[in-house]
Amino acid sequence: MSASQNKITVATAADQLSSSSSSSSSNTKISGKRSEYFYGKTIGKGEYGTVVLVKMLTKHQGMIDLACKIVDLKKTPTNYSNHFFTRELKILSEINHPNIIETLRIANRNDRIYIFMQYARNGDLLEYIRKNGAINEVQAKRWFTQMLEAIAYLHSINIAHRDLKCENILISRAMNVKITDFGFARYTTSPNLLSTTYCGSAAYAAPEVITNTPYDPKLSDAWSLGVIFFIMINGVMPFRDENLHKLLAEQRKKSYKFTKEISTAYAAPEVITNTPYDPKLSDAWSLGVIFFIMINGVMPFRDENLHKLLAEQRKKSYKFTKEISSGVSNKTKTIIDNLLEVNPHIRWTVNQTLQFEKLF
Repeated sequence: MSASQNKITVATAADQLSSSSSSSSSNTKISGKRSEYFYGKTIGKGEYGTVVLVKMLTKHQGMIDLACKIVDLKKTPTNYSNHFFTRELKILSEINHPNIIETLRIANRNDRIYIFMQYARNGDLLEYIRKNGAINEVQAKRWFTQMLEAIAYLHSINIAHRDLKCENILISRAMNVKITDFGFARYTTSPNLLSTTYCGSAAYAAPEVITNTPYDPKLSDAWSLGVIFFIMINGVMPFRDENLHKLLAEQRKKSYKFTKEISTAYAAPEVITNTPYDPKLSDAWSLGVIFFIMINGVMPFRDENLHKLLAEQRKKSYKFTKEISSGVSNKTKTIIDNLLEVNPHIRWTVNQTLQFEKLF
């Protein structure tokens, strides 16, 4: 189904939404034109939004479980609400694919945005792997193909996800995967339009993203899919990113010392954590680092561990566990090897990977 066929009810205050009690209550009831929504427990929390379980009472289908993401615009930075979030809402209103979580309704009430979505009963892929361990190759390839088809669809309508990770792959009641969280998604209307925003988690980020090199977001998506496929098959990450967290911890503790150590970390904590940030305040942090260097002659924080992550990527140092390596097909190894290609110019695209998956 094409994006133009997707139907989402976008409601505003004119919809006369009324709440009978506080939204934090387990029996909150909100009535709209067509349905009644009963708000339940919190099932997820992010930097600027909370996801709650909602029971929707409809005339024809009875009670339906939904997930509702609630964003309070009064508590979000202007840069986030005007740029990232506005774009996310626009993209959600345009996309429609069986392997992407469906957005059913977007409502605006008292500077709160309510995004009503399909509810994935079986949680996310990371939870599934933590509970069940590595996924057998047949099942992993089935899910991976569904991911490829969903991302190929997005790329075909000039949208890149830019935050693909196991936590953003949900599993439906029918045990199909559904991609979610389009907070960092962007349009790619020009083939020469490169991204410069550091998006996603370091362990899933392509080398060009980590090195702050302008990058093709579609090829960045391809790398992230390669990481996810490896995790499904092997049950562990291909590359370690715990060292990046050490850098962030040092920054938060202000653990700089007047020592002889030298490194190259200028990024503010909000930049490293992929939080939408005020670039002027980020500049202020960098100036603080520079001033420290001028006074002390060395860097305040160590970032050599980020370079270790990059070095692992460049060396393709990922390994399958002994128990799994002998049973994994050469086809699967070929896909992972070509998706986790450091050089983005020869890395397989999502479409190339999908064609290879179907042909062999």
